[in-house]
Formats: sequence, C-alpha cells, structure tokens
Amino acid sequence: MRTVHEGALAALLAAALASCATPEPGAASRTMNPRAGQLECPNAAAACDVFVGVYCPANPQAHCVVTVDYDLVELQPAAGANKVTWRLQAGGDFAFAGNGIAIDPNAFGCGANGPFVFVCTARGSGQFKYTVNVVPRGGGRVADPLDPWVVTK
Repeated sequence: MRTVHEGALAALLAAALASCATPEPGAASRTMNPRAGQLECPNAAAACDVFVGVYCPANPQAHCVVTVDYDLVELQPAAGANKVTWRLQAGGDFAFAGNGIAIDPNAFGCGANGPFVFVCTARGSGQFKYTVNVVPRGGGRVADPLDPWVVTK
C-alpha cells in the first residue's frame, strides 16, 4: 500500500518526465552547447531560431531591456546552415525596428519578415557582433539595444 507521500512523489515525477517528453521545435537538429547560451546550427535542417524578449522594469522612468535566449549563435554555412531567424512575441508591445538586426552588411543579408520576425543569411565566415533593435508599438518606453554574437565557420 502506498503512502500519501509516495503517491505525491510519483505524481510529481510523472509530471516532470512528461514536461521533458515534448521537444522544442527543431530540437532534434540543433543543440544547446554546454557553454551557457550558445546555439549551434550544424546543417540546413537545423532551426536556427533566436527568441527575443523585452523586459520592462516597474520603474516607468527606466528603459526596457532586450534579451535573447542565446548569446552566441554558431552557423555552419558549408553544411547549409547559413540562416538565423530572430523572433519577438507576436502581437507583443515591441516590434523590430527597421534595422532590427544590425550586423556587418558585407557578411550578412538581413530583412524583416513582418514586425516580429527578422532573418539574416550569412555570406561568409567570421565572428560578428550584432545589435538587436526593437521599438515600442503604439508608444511606450524605449528599449536599450542588445549586442550578442554570431560565428560562422
């Protein structure tokens, strides 16, 4: 006969395992490097999506802060992995600015795909700092840009 604690523990473990059972879209073809915040996109089948968030502190005088789920994106253009897609929350309070992803134009071709998606395609190899620029929709507080990295090999 199970005790109440054993039953609760079993239910908790089952819920935890169930939450791990559904992989993130594209997870089979992309890997999170053991180094925190690094996305490796090894081939054309890899979904190289970087999700962009904007956090606004409670102080209405403070600027909002842009975040990305990966501080470093590594592409393998020779294997067909040459495209990165940045995504903001659709319908959210912020949209990409006209220069939503600002990166060396000799190394990347970039453009918006609507207000919440920005796509860049690598043209060469190297290490590139880029800037994420967002603007408030319908007025509101500004967000300071963020400057992570993309590496192409």
